[in-house]
Amino acid sequence: MAQLLLETDPALPVEAKTTFSPGDISENAVKQVFGYLCTVKLIKTFQVDLKTNECILEVGVTLGGDIVVGICNHEQPESRRIIVTGGNVTQAWHVPGLKGFVILANGHITATTHEKVITYTPDGASVTAFKYNSASKVTFNSLGDFISTSLDKVYVHNPYGDLMHSIDDKSKNRTEIFKRVAVTQNDGIVVSDPNDHCIRAYNSAGRMQYQYGTRGSGDGQLNGPRDVATGVNKEIIIADQNNHRIHIVSSNGMFKHFLLTEEDSLNQPVSVAVAPKRCLVIGE
Repeated sequence: MAQLLLETDPALPVEAKTTFSPGDISENAVKQVFGYLCTVKLIKTFQVDLKTNECILEVGVTLGGDIVVGICNHEQPESRRIIVTGGNVTQAWHVPGLKGFVILANGHITATTHEKVITYTPDGASVTAFKYNSASKVTFNSLGDFISTSLDKVYVHNPYGDLMHSIDDKSKNRTEIFKRVAVTQNDGIVVSDPNDHCIRAYNSAGRMQYQYGTRGSGDGQLNGPRDVATGVNKEIIIADQNNHRIHIVSSNGMFKHFLLTEEDSLNQPVSVAVAPKRCLVIGE
């Protein structure tokens, strides 16, 4: 599976067992989301070495520029793993039942599994863990509270794992495809729902602000949105998997434009992450 790396830093993290080739994404497309004050110095694609039945689950970038990749295996959940790559050094470790992860400001990686929330150091050492059987993707707000999703709810826990409150977030067309969640700059919560082909945005108190998307392929329409992130200019960035494109949506839920589409060689994006150094990583 290919990862599209849009990087404003000339030092490109390289994974062992990885091959690079020039990407087909235009520089102007990147500037539309990061602003014209940003000079894009390098745009590349790379491939992760995957085994049979494996696929990309999620991607992220650390403050130091390392690429973090979550690997899913549907046939053998116990073999799911996390890869951290920077320069020629690669760390990898198994996280049985991995569902998602988030990168903390201190460089640690908090992963969710079928049973636990586990925080690791960048070299894979477990720091903390507690039992929690409802989490899929997890993220953190500015207060250090962590936010996770299930098929029916969004949960907000304090840093010690105590439930503070939950938000009803039921899909009308419920399946077992889990949702992803992101946090805005003002601690709002954005949930991607591939079951209802939309995203829903809530304020920090849990009140719905808007819903974006209906099933389809037109402007403002989605087909299996898998991941969601927030940009430096408060835009919402959506990985529209089955339409093979990346949406840019305003902070109040209005369609702005497509950052990338199938015409840019994008193929079934499943994860999107924005790094502090204004780089965008897309996992296919």
